[in-house]
Amino acid sequence: MACSYGCFDEAEQLDEVSPGPVRDEEVLCRSAFGKKAHYNNSGPKAGFINNKDLLAGTLSVWRRLDGTPQEMDDIREQLFPPEGNALWDVFGAKAGDIRSIRASNEPTLQALHAYDDCRTDNSGGKHRKHAVLAICQAFSPSSLSKDDSIYVEIRDALFRMLLKSSPQWSLPDGERTASVSQ
Repeated sequence: MACSYGCFDEAEQLDEVSPGPVRDEEVLCRSAFGKKAHYNNSGPKAGFINNKDLLAGTLSVWRRLDGTPQEMDDIREQLFPPEGNALWDVFGAKAGDIRSIRASNEPTLQALHAYDDCRTDNSGGKHRKHAVLAICQAFSPSSLSKDDSIYVEIRDALFRMLLKSSPQWSLPDGERTASVSQ
């Protein structure tokens, strides 16, 4: 169903490269890089959900369509870790579960949308399994800041949703140690 608040219709294919609109049963994955970027001593930091990108409606996620090791290798090749970091984990949640996130001030509204936006960079690069998450326009994401309570509530709900299950893919512990010491 299309959002009545100015959001794109999630049921429409937005990118001709994509396999179609993001379906509720698809697993959407977000990459987490080493200690310098996304981890502290207690585990992943909420910062692995980039505030700027989520507020802009361009938070990158990857569609896990078949779950094969080849698919994960293909996606991993598309990722560019921050300098001095290595990919540690890829967390994921079903698109329908992400779409079920609600904010306390608008419990009847879907807080997040998932779109089949295949753009991987600003130079025209695309990948068929790339998608984006965007905050519903009803929450006026363009006027929110990373410190607004409604934004923090939505971001933290997404963070918990992605971390609720075990990682979809993880770097072996020995390689994690090596990436931290680089």
